[in-house]
Formats: sequence, C-alpha cells, structure tokens
Amino acid sequence: QVTRLYRHSLRVLQDWTVARGLFLQEATKMREEFDANRNCTPAAARRLLREGQERLVSKTHPDPYKLCWMPGGSKFMRNPPLPLEICFPDGIPDEYQHVLPVNVDMLQVTPERR
Repeated sequence: QVTRLYRHSLRVLQDWTVARGLFLQEATKMREEFDANRNCTPAAARRLLREGQERLVSKTHPDPYKLCWMPGGSKFMRNPPLPLEICFPDGIPDEYQHVLPVNVDMLQVTPERR
C-alpha cells in the first residue's frame, strides 16, 4: 500500500509540476519524507498511510495531465481507421475478413465487447 501511495503521489506531483527539474526536486523531497518514516511501528504506519492518502486526495489536480494519444488527450482518435464497409462498399474482400472492427476507444470489437 505504501508503494502504491508513493507511485500515485509521483503521478499527482507530475500533474502539478511541468518543469522536469522542479519535478525532480519535489520528488526527492517526497522520497525523503517516505524514507524518514520507513522503520515506524505498525500503528504509526497505519496512521501515516491514512494521513498520506488524505493528503493525496487533497492535492489531486482538478485537470490531470494525460498523454495526448490516450483517451482524454488532444490527439485521441484524431485519425481513426475507417470502417471496412466504407472502404469496400461492394463487399469486403476475403483477405480482409479476418480484420476485426475497431470501437471508438480504439479497442478491437470482440464478442465480449459488443
């Protein structure tokens, strides 16, 4: 749970700091804070974990950074593939019958995703 909290904290920190140098400085401070509490008692660890999760929720960015090609990014689905029915209006050739259609989220359509 501590590792998840640390990784999620780094992601939230990256949402707030655009400059790589500043991100590295703040990440180093955060790592020192985690390392300072490394050998604490189990009761203190539970308390610190709870406080860390509360702090993470309070620091979460309202508009988190997204990679441009991922859902929510600026380039997502910019050039989606055309449906085969449009490419071949007279019927799909046999060599393309194995190609599965693609959903809006760029996942291939399978029977369990229909």
